[in-house]
Amino acid sequence: MARLGHTPSWDNDINGQIQIYDRIIMANKQGQTDTKAFLLGVYVVGWANLDIAVKKALHGKSYNCQQLSRRAEKQGMGNLSSEEIQLLHGYSYSVIYFREFRKIQKELSIDDKTLMQMLQVDNDAIIPKMHEWDKIVNKQ
Repeated sequence: MARLGHTPSWDNDINGQIQIYDRIIMANKQGQTDTKAFLLGVYVVGWANLDIAVKKALHGKSYNCQQLSRRAEKQGMGNLSSEEIQLLHGYSYSVIYFREFRKIQKELSIDDKTLMQMLQVDNDAIIPKMHEWDKIVNKQ
C-alpha cells in the first residue's frame, strides 16, 4: 500500500489513484476482509495522497478546488476542461475519504495522535492538515 503523505510513484494520475483505492476497498469488501481498522488505513492514505496529487496539479493555477466547484455549479461541468474535471473528481474523493476515515476513527475511539502513531507518520506534519480539513469539510 502507498505511504501516507507521499504521492504514489506507481500512479501520479488522480483518476488512476481513485480507481486503485476503490479496487482495494471493493476487493476487501468482497473477500469480507474489510475490517474497520483496514478501511481506516485505506481512507487515511487515500485522502492524504489524493490531497497531495490535487495540490500538485493546482500548483500555479489561478483557482482552488472550492472556486472550481462553485464555477461548475454555476456554469455546469460542460464548461470545465478535462484537467479541471479530474481536479474536481480528485477533490471530491478526498472529501469522501476524509469523511469516511473520520467516521471510522470516531467509531473506533482513536484520537489523532494515536492514529498517526499507528500509521508511523509524523504527527506535526499531518495532524494540522487534518484539522484544516475538518474546517473545510464541516463547511460543506
